[in-house]
Amino acid sequence: TMAPSHSSQVKPTKKEDED
Repeated sequence: TMAPSHSSQVKPTKKEDED
């Protein structure tokens, strides 16, 4: 995904949120 792997400033991506 284009979203950064781990970014606390930005809201977590769908994948990260579920994971």
